[in-house]
Amino acid sequence: MDNALAWGSALLAGIGVMGIYQVRRYAHTWLERLRAANQAFDGLIAQDIYLANSYYQEWQAVHYVRLPGLLALSLPGLIPGEVRQQAGILRERHSRGTAILAKRNEEYVIAQLRDQREFFENVERYPLTESQRKAIIRDENNNLVVAGAGTGKTSTILGKVAFILKKEWAKPEEILLLAFTDKAKEEMETRIEARLGVALQVSTFHSLGFRIIGQAEGLKPSISKMAKDERNLHEAIQVTLDALLVEETTREVVTTYLAYYLRPYRSEFEFESKGEHIGYLRSNDIRTLKGELVKSFGECVIANWLFLHGLKYEYEASYKFPTATPDRKQYQPDFYLPDADIYIEYFGIDRNGDPPPYISRREYQDSIKWKRNLHARSKTALLETFAYEMQEGQLAAQLEARLRGRGIVLGKASPDEVAAASKERATQLAALLGTFIHQFKSNGISVAQLYEAAGRHRDVQRMEAFLALFEPVLGKYEETMRKTNEIDFEDMINRATANVLEGRYRSQFRYVLVDEFQDISRGRARLLNALLNQVGHRR
Repeated sequence: MDNALAWGSALLAGIGVMGIYQVRRYAHTWLERLRAANQAFDGLIAQDIYLANSYYQEWQAVHYVRLPGLLALSLPGLIPGEVRQQAGILRERHSRGTAILAKRNEEYVIAQLRDQREFFENVERYPLTESQRKAIIRDENNNLVVAGAGTGKTSTILGKVAFILKKEWAKPEEILLLAFTDKAKEEMETRIEARLGVALQVSTFHSLGFRIIGQAEGLKPSISKMAKDERNLHEAIQVTLDALLVEETTREVVTTYLAYYLRPYRSEFEFESKGEHIGYLRSNDIRTLKGELVKSFGECVIANWLFLHGLKYEYEASYKFPTATPDRKQYQPDFYLPDADIYIEYFGIDRNGDPPPYISRREYQDSIKWKRNLHARSKTALLETFAYEMQEGQLAAQLEARLRGRGIVLGKASPDEVAAASKERATQLAALLGTFIHQFKSNGISVAQLYEAAGRHRDVQRMEAFLALFEPVLGKYEETMRKTNEIDFEDMINRATANVLEGRYRSQFRYVLVDEFQDISRGRARLLNALLNQVGHRR
């Protein structure tokens, strides 16, 4: 039974015992409570401020939730008319409260545009636009102003600060302005002091984090060189990758990702035209470990698999017998294994024998038949692989089975060969890992959570291959900072947030204004929320 029914049942049961006299006796108490709730609402909307949604929520929490049983009753002749009238008013304010406040706030904005016209005309060098003025007047608990470059965002921030001070909603020391760069911070600080004649706390997120940690822990931390300079970070990760390539226990983790998962796989059947497919290959630079630019993702997998298993190959080498005619160029099979004298073709067909829709089925099938007949007539060994095997994740396994079936002994590329072939790709990978470390730490998640998310991804094998590589790189990165007793900027923001949440730092900021908020990270957003939640209601 919910609260309203419980109250109603109790009152009705009481009526049977107490009688009309008792009901009327308690009606006076009910009336006082209903009047208090409605008077509080009247006082709320009468204030000369913009009413943020939290004001209405607080009113509901204090007044409305205590009266559900009374509002559920409607007994003419028994419940006095004024009680029923006050209850009806309160019911409407509950059901239509959001709309009532929205209308009241719009009236407030219109009045402020009129009454504060001189202020908005002169607060900046040029009069503010109506959009800027409305953005300044509206004062929700959280306000997001979306504007393009050059539309006056800084002027709006300056106007907001001036409006807050004019209305005495906060003192200068209770306002914090945040920027993402030192240059933006200095420009904003200088501009506000010149126009408004007050010195506010203008800070970057990093300097704010330093200040919080210093005040809370009594000692400012040292920032790692890897955090200060991306080049240092990438070089450190490169050293780690080189070490992982040398170690036999970790070499396969690195080479597997570099050989098969560095670029996202897209089947040739996913494209609407041949040009689109070629564009994907070139824009993603789909190359083998040896540097060959190939014509499909499947060919890249085959080439890298052959290389890593110590099998010498030639990509698109001319067939050993002449085939050129006035209408046809010399045949160049996809791969040739000179030591085994075997040719390998990768046929881009599905299990029905169909090529991608932008390729003529008849012409492609004729080409396959011609190649098969040529090898049969010339008595050369042809090993066939297919695009559907790549789609099904079986290409490497099928290639290995067919080679073993022909008596080919597999080996391994030497560590020096792998390291040399991986050098360029490892450099690209170091940059990717550096970016991922920043994002990972900023989001405040664990490696276990990443693996859980990877298991739900449509490209789960690629995600898990990356995480298998990321985990030891992250471990070495953290170990390096522990040895030097340093932290990075993500650690700094996270530690600052923890100090705020755990009460070791007390915020005095009633307003926090952030420039270029679209660049916010989750870690920085958590810090903002922690600061604002400490202060609670702003006025």
